[in-house]
Amino acid sequence: MSEHVVCNWKKMIKFQTIYLKDKYDFSKVPNGFIKLITKNQIGKKIVSFKTDRNDVVLSRELEKVISKLDFDKSHYLILTTNLTMEGIKILKEKGIEYMTTSDYIWTDESYKSIKLI
Repeated sequence: MSEHVVCNWKKMIKFQTIYLKDKYDFSKVPNGFIKLITKNQIGKKIVSFKTDRNDVVLSRELEKVISKLDFDKSHYLILTTNLTMEGIKILKEKGIEYMTTSDYIWTDESYKSIKLI
């Protein structure tokens, strides 16, 4: 398991990568996702970030994390609590598998607008 930080002048995005070699590595996955992981994910590199219950990943944050990954060498699975519609579109276009623990649909703008209140 390794931890990474993507920085910009406003905010740091902390994420970790976990390689699932076998079922014993499932215990390294963040708690909210343990029951979602199956043997089909063995051999994948898990990228986990923003996994607190109220977190939402905006497309810009997602793109910063994705830019740090080497997709030619590994099959990735993104784990996060909630993605915006724009983030989901990015992952689908790139063919990246993902799991979320929330199914509430945000847009980047709708989430930014409530954060200002």
